[in-house]
Amino acid sequence: MKLLSALLSVSVCLFIHLAGANWAPCQPAEFTYGYSVFLKRHLSSDTPDNLNYNDWEAYLKRQTDCDRSLQSFLSPPDRDKVEDVCTPTAGKQQRENYCISKNKFTFISVQSELSTCIVKNVTRVTQHIILACDMVHNVCRPTQLEENKGHLEPREQDADCVKPTEDHGFMIRAADRLCLLLTLLGLAFCYLMG
Repeated sequence: MKLLSALLSVSVCLFIHLAGANWAPCQPAEFTYGYSVFLKRHLSSDTPDNLNYNDWEAYLKRQTDCDRSLQSFLSPPDRDKVEDVCTPTAGKQQRENYCISKNKFTFISVQSELSTCIVKNVTRVTQHIILACDMVHNVCRPTQLEENKGHLEPREQDADCVKPTEDHGFMIRAADRLCLLLTLLGLAFCYLMG
Protein backbone atom coordinates (compact mmCIF):
# COMPACT_ATOMS: atom_id res chain seq x y z
CA MET A 1 0.00 0.00 0.00
CA LYS A 2 2.85 2.35 0.84
CA LEU A 3 4.59 1.62 -2.41
CA LEU A 4 1.31 2.15 -4.24
CA SER A 5 0.94 5.61 -2.63
CA ALA A 6 4.45 6.58 -3.67
CA LEU A 7 3.92 5.33 -7.20
CA LEU A 8 0.62 7.21 -7.40
CA SER A 9 2.35 10.46 -6.35
CA VAL A 10 5.07 9.99 -8.92
CA SER A 11 2.53 9.09 -11.62
CA VAL A 12 0.40 12.16 -10.93
CA CYS A 13 3.46 14.41 -11.03
CA LEU A 14 4.71 12.82 -14.20
CA PHE A 15 1.31 13.38 -15.79
CA ILE A 16 1.30 17.04 -14.69
CA HIS A 17 4.78 17.52 -16.12
CA LEU A 18 4.07 15.76 -19.42
CA ALA A 19 0.77 17.58 -19.86
CA GLY A 20 2.72 20.84 -19.75
CA ALA A 21 5.35 19.81 -22.29
CA ASN A 22 4.92 21.54 -25.63
CA TRP A 23 1.51 22.87 -24.66
CA ALA A 24 2.15 26.04 -26.67
CA PRO A 25 4.48 27.23 -29.45
CA CYS A 26 8.04 28.26 -28.74
CA GLN A 27 8.57 26.24 -25.58
CA PRO A 28 11.98 24.62 -24.99
CA ALA A 29 12.41 21.71 -27.38
CA GLU A 30 12.37 18.23 -25.91
CA PHE A 31 14.96 17.20 -28.50
CA THR A 32 17.38 19.98 -29.40
CA TYR A 33 18.24 18.23 -32.65
CA GLY A 34 14.60 18.42 -33.88
CA TYR A 35 15.30 21.50 -35.96
CA SER A 36 18.26 19.83 -37.71
CA VAL A 37 16.14 16.76 -38.45
CA PHE A 38 13.37 19.03 -39.80
CA LEU A 39 15.81 20.74 -42.18
CA LYS A 40 17.25 17.43 -43.37
CA ARG A 41 13.83 15.86 -43.93
CA HIS A 42 11.90 18.78 -45.42
CA LEU A 43 14.24 21.53 -46.65
CA SER A 44 17.25 19.67 -47.99
CA SER A 45 19.09 21.42 -50.82
CA ASP A 46 19.70 18.19 -52.74
CA THR A 47 16.09 17.10 -53.28
CA PRO A 48 14.94 16.69 -56.88
CA ASP A 49 12.99 19.68 -58.18
CA ASN A 50 10.83 17.59 -60.48
CA LEU A 51 8.06 14.98 -60.24
CA ASN A 52 10.07 12.10 -61.73
CA TYR A 53 9.46 8.88 -59.78
CA ASN A 54 12.94 7.48 -60.50
CA ASP A 55 14.69 10.64 -59.27
CA TRP A 56 12.69 10.59 -56.05
CA GLU A 57 13.22 6.89 -55.47
CA ALA A 58 16.98 7.34 -55.91
CA TYR A 59 16.93 10.32 -53.53
CA LEU A 60 15.03 8.39 -50.84
CA LYS A 61 17.39 5.42 -51.12
CA ARG A 62 20.42 7.72 -51.00
CA GLN A 63 19.05 9.30 -47.81
CA THR A 64 18.03 5.87 -46.44
CA ASP A 65 14.74 7.55 -45.62
CA CYS A 66 12.17 4.83 -46.27
CA ASP A 67 10.58 4.73 -42.83
CA ARG A 68 7.68 7.05 -43.69
CA SER A 69 5.19 6.29 -46.45
CA LEU A 70 4.27 9.95 -47.07
CA GLN A 71 6.90 12.66 -47.10
CA SER A 72 6.75 16.34 -47.94
CA PHE A 73 9.61 18.39 -49.33
CA LEU A 74 9.48 22.16 -49.11
CA SER A 75 11.40 24.35 -51.52
CA PRO A 76 14.83 25.28 -50.08
CA PRO A 77 14.53 28.91 -51.32
CA ASP A 78 11.43 29.17 -49.08
CA ARG A 79 13.44 28.38 -45.93
CA ASP A 80 13.07 31.86 -44.38
CA LYS A 81 9.34 31.91 -45.12
CA VAL A 82 8.94 28.43 -43.63
CA GLU A 83 10.81 29.44 -40.47
CA ASP A 84 8.65 32.58 -40.22
CA VAL A 85 5.58 30.35 -39.69
CA CYS A 86 6.88 30.02 -36.12
CA THR A 87 6.46 33.78 -35.61
CA PRO A 88 3.42 36.05 -35.20
CA THR A 89 4.15 37.49 -38.64
CA ALA A 90 3.44 34.34 -40.64
CA GLY A 91 1.80 31.78 -38.34
CA LYS A 92 -1.31 31.18 -36.24
CA GLN A 93 -1.46 28.72 -33.37
CA GLN A 94 -3.31 25.67 -34.64
CA ARG A 95 -3.15 23.56 -31.44
CA GLU A 96 -0.62 22.95 -28.69
CA ASN A 97 2.81 23.79 -30.14
CA TYR A 98 1.62 23.53 -33.76
CA CYS A 99 1.30 26.64 -35.91
CA ILE A 100 -0.39 26.89 -39.29
CA SER A 101 0.98 29.19 -41.97
CA LYS A 102 -0.99 32.33 -42.80
CA ASN A 103 -0.03 31.85 -46.46
CA LYS A 104 -0.03 28.79 -48.67
CA PHE A 105 3.15 26.99 -49.69
CA THR A 106 3.82 24.87 -52.76
CA PHE A 107 5.82 21.73 -52.04
CA ILE A 108 6.37 18.20 -53.33
CA SER A 109 4.64 15.27 -51.67
CA VAL A 110 6.10 11.79 -52.19
CA GLN A 111 4.26 8.59 -51.39
CA SER A 112 6.41 5.44 -51.20
CA GLU A 113 6.40 1.90 -49.87
CA LEU A 114 7.80 1.52 -46.39
CA SER A 115 11.31 0.07 -46.19
CA THR A 116 11.66 -0.35 -49.99
CA CYS A 117 11.48 3.31 -51.07
CA ILE A 118 9.51 2.31 -54.17
CA VAL A 119 7.73 5.52 -55.13
CA LYS A 120 3.99 5.23 -55.72
CA ASN A 121 3.11 8.88 -56.26
CA VAL A 122 4.78 12.29 -56.57
CA THR A 123 2.64 15.42 -56.61
CA ARG A 124 3.03 19.14 -56.25
CA VAL A 125 0.78 20.41 -53.46
CA THR A 126 -0.26 23.96 -52.58
CA GLN A 127 -1.76 24.45 -49.12
CA HIS A 128 -1.16 25.92 -45.67
CA ILE A 129 1.54 24.06 -43.76
CA ILE A 130 1.34 22.99 -40.12
CA LEU A 131 4.58 23.03 -38.13
CA ALA A 132 5.57 22.10 -34.60
CA CYS A 133 7.35 25.21 -33.31
CA ASP A 134 9.81 24.78 -30.45
CA MET A 135 12.51 26.89 -28.85
CA VAL A 136 15.91 25.70 -30.09
CA HIS A 137 18.97 27.67 -28.90
CA ASN A 138 16.74 30.61 -27.89
CA VAL A 139 15.04 30.86 -31.30
CA CYS A 140 11.58 29.52 -32.11
CA ARG A 141 12.15 27.00 -34.90
CA PRO A 142 10.11 24.40 -36.82
CA THR A 143 10.84 20.90 -35.53
CA GLN A 144 8.18 18.88 -37.34
CA LEU A 145 5.95 19.16 -40.42
CA GLU A 146 2.48 17.75 -39.86
CA GLU A 147 0.32 16.53 -42.72
CA ASN A 148 -2.57 18.93 -43.39
CA LYS A 149 -5.08 16.19 -44.24
CA GLY A 150 -8.18 18.35 -43.99
CA HIS A 151 -6.68 21.24 -45.98
CA LEU A 152 -7.06 23.39 -42.87
CA GLU A 153 -6.62 27.14 -43.08
CA PRO A 154 -5.71 29.60 -40.34
CA ARG A 155 -8.63 31.15 -38.53
CA GLU A 156 -8.62 34.86 -37.88
CA GLN A 157 -9.72 34.39 -34.26
CA ASP A 158 -6.80 32.06 -33.44
CA ALA A 159 -3.80 33.45 -31.60
CA ASP A 160 -0.66 34.30 -33.54
CA CYS A 161 2.18 31.81 -33.26
CA VAL A 162 4.09 33.29 -30.36
CA LYS A 163 5.78 32.26 -27.15
CA PRO A 164 3.24 32.35 -24.31
CA THR A 165 3.39 35.09 -21.74
CA GLU A 166 5.52 34.74 -18.63
CA ASP A 167 2.35 34.05 -16.61
CA HIS A 168 1.94 30.70 -18.38
CA GLY A 169 5.61 29.84 -17.81
CA PHE A 170 5.18 30.67 -14.12
CA MET A 171 2.23 28.26 -13.91
CA ILE A 172 4.27 25.43 -15.44
CA ARG A 173 7.20 26.07 -13.09
CA ALA A 174 4.78 26.13 -10.14
CA ALA A 175 3.25 22.81 -11.27
CA ASP A 176 6.76 21.30 -11.53
CA ARG A 177 7.58 22.44 -7.98
CA LEU A 178 4.27 21.10 -6.70
CA CYS A 179 5.05 17.81 -8.41
CA LEU A 180 8.43 17.63 -6.68
CA LEU A 181 6.88 18.48 -3.32
CA LEU A 182 4.17 15.81 -3.70
CA THR A 183 6.77 13.22 -4.68
CA LEU A 184 8.94 14.06 -1.66
CA LEU A 185 5.93 13.97 0.67
CA GLY A 186 4.86 10.62 -0.78
CA LEU A 187 8.34 9.17 -0.29
CA ALA A 188 8.57 10.60 3.24
CA PHE A 189 5.18 9.08 4.06
CA CYS A 190 6.34 5.69 2.81
CA TYR A 191 9.55 5.95 4.85
CA LEU A 192 7.71 6.94 8.05
CA MET A 193 5.09 4.23 7.66
CA GLY A 194 7.66 1.58 6.82
